[in-house]
Amino acid sequence: MKKIVTYLIVFVFGSLLGMFYDFIHVVYGVLYYTHPHFYGESLWVFPEFGLAAVQFTFWMEIIIWKTGRFEETNLKNCIYNALLLLMGYLITGWFVGNNLLTFLLLIPFALFTLVIHKEKRERFIILVTAIVGPLNEMLISSTGFFNYNFPTFIVPYWLPVLWIIAAGFFIEMTKYLISLRNTNGTIA
Repeated sequence: MKKIVTYLIVFVFGSLLGMFYDFIHVVYGVLYYTHPHFYGESLWVFPEFGLAAVQFTFWMEIIIWKTGRFEETNLKNCIYNALLLLMGYLITGWFVGNNLLTFLLLIPFALFTLVIHKEKRERFIILVTAIVGPLNEMLISSTGFFNYNFPTFIVPYWLPVLWIIAAGFFIEMTKYLISLRNTNGTIA
């Protein structure tokens, strides 16, 4: 039962945060939805981000089960990674249309993400996410549900770099929620 409640919390939290970050892209014109329903975003975006968060948490738990616990984290580290991701999204918005400058400005944030996530398993997850995330976006975008306004090949070439930053945040939040559930039961 604890895992089900945890996944439900992860779903809601992932949905809301995903919508928030994605809203930055909508407001700045980085991307647009073909059929917007809610402040420029489509209704399917909420469950899509929630399911992605649940899937990420599930795979993190498999990795923990197979290879052991990750280094402990705390809420401060989660907030720090969330702010790194917020800066990444803002950079993509502030410099929309200038893919080269956006790419160059995201690089230090991505490198910093890799520096603070020293563990090999975390870096592996980050790099896999930097590949799989943009591929998923390319697949969804090619269906016509949403489009980037200034793509290089379906998506902008800076997108994998933003996914590196996002993966650092995902890892930190997942470690924190799992540790809460396993220690004092705050997160079911």
